Amino acid sequence: GDLEREIISKNLPQPVTSHTFYDMARAADGTWTAPGPLAGAGDAFRFAGSREAVAALPDGSVQVLGIGLDGNVWHNVRSADGGWQGWHALPAADNKKTGFAAKDIAITGMPNGDSQITAIGQDGYTYHNIRHTDGSWQGWAAMAGDDSGLVKATKVAIAGMPNGSSQVLVYGADGRMRLDTRAADGGWSGWSTVSGVGAPDFAGPALSIAALPDGDSQIAAIGLDGHVWHNVRRANGSWTGWDSPSGPGGGPMGASAVAVAGLPDGDSQLVAVGLDGNVYHAVRDRDGDWTPFRAVPGLRGAGTFAGDQVGIAGLPDGSSRLLLTSR
Repeated sequence: GDLEREIISKNLPQPVTSHTFYDMARAADGTWTAPGPLAGAGDAFRFAGSREAVAALPDGSVQVLGIGLDGNVWHNVRSADGGWQGWHALPAADNKKTGFAAKDIAITGMPNGDSQITAIGQDGYTYHNIRHTDGSWQGWAAMAGDDSGLVKATKVAIAGMPNGSSQVLVYGADGRMRLDTRAADGGWSGWSTVSGVGAPDFAGPALSIAALPDGDSQIAAIGLDGHVWHNVRRANGSWTGWDSPSGPGGGPMGASAVAVAGLPDGDSQLVAVGLDGNVYHAVRDRDGDWTPFRAVPGLRGAGTFAGDQVGIAGLPDGSSRLLLTSR
């Protein structure tokens, strides 16, 4: 609405709301497990926070990020056998204390078993970090901007590519969507703007990016019109252009949150929180055809899951893991 557009255009602080984190899975055959709340950090019964992110790793494990009620970034690991490691707070950017305060977060799995994290700090700048396979952290590094300074952003997403590179997607402080690529050797390509739909640049309140096995990456984003839009960046750097998958009623899919994941077979899955507050799921096959959006099953036998935020990760066995939040 008008308030959301004002927040985006003026880079105003966004309201912080506490959400309970839920986890569920979709098997390769399309069946769902029931959503269950994630245990909290320390003595907390459940984990609650303001932002969430999820990524799958080659060994079948899943890593989860959350911004807790303290405003800091927390990390958890679900092993391939279903056990949880427990929440750990990430160190600050100066590594002198526990607690990296952030406004937004994203995580992706890499082919070598590392994971890469991006976050927007409380200072508005975009940061990058790596968690190695042995569990150690490389440490936060601020990302450079177009003018060799630091880049400020309002939203961030990241995708780990099959060749060991990663792609970082942001809405800049000016509202424009930008993309940067980190090569496998750690070098950055520099930011480029992403063209919009009938406009020079794409802008909106939410974005997500995921890798495909052939080296393509795909973006799912919500535009200023409130609709879900999808685009593919081919491995050669060209773009297919934006299209808008249909919602349950046949018209445009209106949503307040969106996430996309690539699967080993070349399909992709997209989840979105519809304007009715329910979470919806759709599949895009490798040929570009979409299944209809269908409501994600809810708690305790309810027909749908009412959510606030969504994250999705595609696992090596063809299943997907959903991270959902609800008030």
